[in-house]
Parts: sequence; structure tokens; C-alpha cells
Amino acid sequence: MKKGFINKRFLFVNFLSISRILPLFLFLYFFKCKNLYGSLISWTCLGFSDTFDGYLARKWNVQSEIGALIDHGIDKIIELSVAYHFYIQKIFHPVVFYIIAFKNIFLIIGGSIIFINFKWALHSNSLGKIGGFLMYISVFLILLKLDRAISIPV
Repeated sequence: MKKGFINKRFLFVNFLSISRILPLFLFLYFFKCKNLYGSLISWTCLGFSDTFDGYLARKWNVQSEIGALIDHGIDKIIELSVAYHFYIQKIFHPVVFYIIAFKNIFLIIGGSIIFINFKWALHSNSLGKIGGFLMYISVFLILLKLDRAISIPV
């Protein structure tokens, strides 16, 4: 994307990244209410929207440093929120939560410092994409495993 040039597609892709907060809140709400279907649907929406915003940015050639910062920031918020929620529900051992929290807080602070000082955002590589994919699959599998403990609405 040209420097200083903002178009509707650029705004839409970044709005899509930011709007992933809504299915996150829905997921946390449904999970807390032990609604398996709501949890699975909202988590699936999170995964697809994470993939879709990046796909559109590449397809429309509106990738930017600020877009990468927004996308990765939202990813970290999602990971921290879900890890904290699983920790509170005693699904995650405290050590697992602290490792996830440290990693994400370090990446948020470090990425912000790099962006502020150098106007450069960390872009995900293949390992980052695999890690994100594994996170979505892991939570999905945790939900399926908890099927016995979570009531299914009729």
C-alpha cells in the first residue's frame, strides 16, 4: 500500500481485525454459561475472521505496518483472554497461564516499542501462523473434551 494513502478496503480490513473482539466476548460469555454450541460457534467465527482479514489484506494489497500491529495486538488479546478464562475455570494450570501471559505481554510491549521507535511492525512468519492455527485447534479440542462438563442447550 502507498504511504499516506488510506482507502475503504484498508479501513475495512482493519475494522474486521478489530471487530474480532465481539466474537471473543461472545465466546467468553458462552463458555462461562456452559453453552457448548455458542462457545464452538463463536470460537469458529474467531478463527475464520482471523484468517479472512489477512487474506483480504493480501488480496486487495492493503497490507500495512499499522494493520499488522492491529492484527497481532488483537491476536494477543484473544490469547490472553482465553488463557485467563481457562485459568479461572481451572482448565489451565497456573504455570501454563503464566507462561502464556508472559509471552503475550512481552510481545505486546516489545512490538509496541519497536513500532513506536522504528515504525515497523512484527509480521508473522510460518511458525507464527502454525502457532495461531494450533491455538484455535487446541481450544476447539478443549471445548469438545469438556463436552461432558458443559450442558448442551435444548
